[in-house]
Amino acid sequence: MNDYMVDINLPEYFDERLIQLIPYQRAFVYRLMQKGTIKNYSISSDRQKLWVIINASSLSEVRQIIYSFPIFSFIRYKIHNLLIHDSSILVPQLWLN
Repeated sequence: MNDYMVDINLPEYFDERLIQLIPYQRAFVYRLMQKGTIKNYSISSDRQKLWVIINASSLSEVRQIIYSFPIFSFIRYKIHNLLIHDSSILVPQLWLN
């Protein structure tokens, strides 16, 4: 399995059709995060860019995931195969009383 960063351009203006799809997009992403398929999902503050880290076995699998996004018809994207993807993981501290 490899990590891929998907660099997504969102439309400049969100029309009503896109706005209605946002809850479905969030639910879809949440399910994939629970499965470990999506590791990170970030949207820029100006709502023009979306970055997704996807763990998949191939580039074609990443494309299939992106094609399945409810907002797919509104986006343009580029996929980057990552060599390293480090992130901080919060591990609860143990307190010995």
